[in-house]
Amino acid sequence: MTVQRFPDLSFQAAINPEGNIVVPLLGTVPLQGLTLSEAQAKITEGLNRYVVNPILVVSLLNQRPN
Repeated sequence: MTVQRFPDLSFQAAINPEGNIVVPLLGTVPLQGLTLSEAQAKITEGLNRYVVNPILVVSLLNQRPN
């Protein structure tokens, strides 16, 4: 996840087996069953409480093996 204008909030993380991810400032955020666009919107909404108009880029680095 890259947060433009706020590089301290940018990070890489794996989604845990329960479908959650830990996001700076937000803590644990459930993402199970969401698309990348939906996950980006959910995290943007959460960060909007702390930073003005956060611009996020969420990308998938690896798919979980089956």
